[in-house]
Amino acid sequence: KQWYQRRVRAMRRSCEEQDAVSVEDILKLTRITDDYLCPLQANVHKIDFTKFKIRDMESGGVLFEIAKPEGASDVSLSKDPNAGRYVRYEFPPEFLKLRQIGATVELLSETSP
Repeated sequence: KQWYQRRVRAMRRSCEEQDAVSVEDILKLTRITDDYLCPLQANVHKIDFTKFKIRDMESGGVLFEIAKPEGASDVSLSKDPNAGRYVRYEFPPEFLKLRQIGATVELLSETSP
């Protein structure tokens, strides 16, 4: 476990120093990290995730959907600097029996149209 933690710390340093974590770095990960690889300040393009949806591709049924309310102000970063950076959801065991699922992510950037 220590070697993995060292690898993740090295990736975080890389992000802070070079403003990038490479695809190759990510592919070396073998499990979830304990924290984000890049600090919130690395979001120089002000990308904001506004909608996330998971659906059953065969039936077209929506399994999970969440969206940031239109006109909602940002959550106070002084309370939780990572607020809005994650979504938690749980699915029943039947979810694993689905043959094909799809995900839709909607995002906006303040620096690009």
